Amino acid sequence: MMRARLLVVAVAALALAGCSAEPASEPAPPIDGEWLLTSATGADGALELGESPVTLSIAASLYSGMGPCNSYTGSLDDSGDFPRFSSVASTRMACEPEAVMQLEADYFAVLEAVDDGTVTDDGLTLAGGDGVELVFATWDPATVEETELDGEWQFTGGSDADGDIVVNGVPVTLLLSQGAVSGQAPCNTYTGAVSDDDGTLYFAPIAQTLMACADDALTDLETRYLAALQASTTGTVDGERLTLGSADTTLEFTLLPQQSVD
Repeated sequence: MMRARLLVVAVAALALAGCSAEPASEPAPPIDGEWLLTSATGADGALELGESPVTLSIAASLYSGMGPCNSYTGSLDDSGDFPRFSSVASTRMACEPEAVMQLEADYFAVLEAVDDGTVTDDGLTLAGGDGVELVFATWDPATVEETELDGEWQFTGGSDADGDIVVNGVPVTLLLSQGAVSGQAPCNTYTGAVSDDDGTLYFAPIAQTLMACADDALTDLETRYLAALQASTTGTVDGERLTLGSADTTLEFTLLPQQSVD
């Protein structure tokens, strides 16, 4: 009789323990993929994204992407209920106007504040405290089409509102590849992006390294070249010649020969 009573007490204790136990938390959704930012909200309200594409690539607890000005990278902290984006490391390019740099700082701050998220067939939403939110659409970088402007070009000269832009033998290059922009200016390397809206070009803010030029003439050439490139809204190719321009600027390029790989 005593053994039966002890058995009943033990079973009841196990039942109570089962009722009081908290349910196991569901695993965080997989967020690996290629994502394109479509909207962002910081602690102080919505962020104005502008025209610069902002991307996020996540794979195997690592992330990377392109901010409004700089590329960035980092690792995910998987110790909690949802992966956290560790301190963002980015390149140190400078962009104009200053609003682009502020947008980038705000975007990185929101990304580091994320502690929750959901994945749908159409995209990824990341959220955190104080109402911060990042909404991304799925995208495939390989779907960006080539254009007739794509190629590696050598700048030969141009003009702006102040007159002729003279190269004087200084090597200045431009590489266009499926919407990506990069090249060598007189003193610094630069990167950016370009889009085509029904024949009208839009160059996103151009980022450049911060090397000082050897003299004022090179500084002037670089400043005017990059400003004219940023302002360009038209582009035409005639054989091995590329012309970019706007109402006040013209930039002329010749196609650089492709180098064979032995």
